[in-house]
Amino acid sequence: MITPISLSVVVAAYNAARTLPDTIASVRRQAFGCEIVVVDDGSTDDTVEVLRALAPDPTTPIRWVSQDNQGQGPATNAGIDLATGDWVMLLDADDRIFGRAFEAYADDIARHGETDLLVAGFREHQPNGRVRDCPAPPFSADRLANFELYIDHRPRPITPGAAIVRRPVLDRIRVPPIRMGQTFVFYAQIFATHDARSFPEPVAHYHADPDRAVQRALRYPDAWQSILDTLFDPDILPPEMMALRSRQELRTLLSQFRTFHLAGLDAEAARYYRLALARSPRQALRWTYLRKALRGRLRRLVRRGGDPALPQTG
Repeated sequence: MITPISLSVVVAAYNAARTLPDTIASVRRQAFGCEIVVVDDGSTDDTVEVLRALAPDPTTPIRWVSQDNQGQGPATNAGIDLATGDWVMLLDADDRIFGRAFEAYADDIARHGETDLLVAGFREHQPNGRVRDCPAPPFSADRLANFELYIDHRPRPITPGAAIVRRPVLDRIRVPPIRMGQTFVFYAQIFATHDARSFPEPVAHYHADPDRAVQRALRYPDAWQSILDTLFDPDILPPEMMALRSRQELRTLLSQFRTFHLAGLDAEAARYYRLALARSPRQALRWTYLRKALRGRLRRLVRRGGDPALPQTG
């Protein structure tokens, strides 16, 4: 029999009345109990009424509080402050975990001992109905290697429910109050400063929404800069990891360029391409990027009937 672990599940909820019942139900279906902490981040729908109805469960009650709307980072951190378990799982209010997720974590800990961050795989659901399992890659005892692997998006950023963190880690690392990339920065800083391990088994559902990601990037065009500024904090990251900033900035710009290009948003893509070109002409002029830039310029020419400005290096 698997020995249960002491686990707190922290949910930051904003206007989540429709999805929260399924999220909580997926937690309560686990083989052993946990502490559920929900922070209502100033919802304007029926989230509070839903919480009142869901909270009084005899086996897994919900501890919940309401606060003025402050965003995902502050709401999650408020939940972490309330958590009392030895381990903490962050879960979005519209996500679900598999029925044996807790067992999978506890089994790995029983077999291999404790670590600071334990990562699992997830099941990705695409808008077109495609479903695939994304196993977690193996992490090593080398924190720098783990940090590089993660910030290079190999694997993809950790999905909610597919990781648990030892509570003492959260005395130092918290979810930052930025508009985008909060949990990416959170887990990246843990990889940089603590030990991590993984097992490949998927334990959570992830609903991919590329259009939403593009729309958020359009709404906050300079969010990438805030993400990098927050991630590469010299008070948190060791010098050898701080040295990776310039490389990561270039990769971020090229990734943004590719995202907007594939979405057919050529003016926005060109902006990121010019920024990347200014930082590293050699990298940006590689054919894999240059052909996309040329294709985008041609599409703009056809649409506008003019000659779009050529990217400048200086």
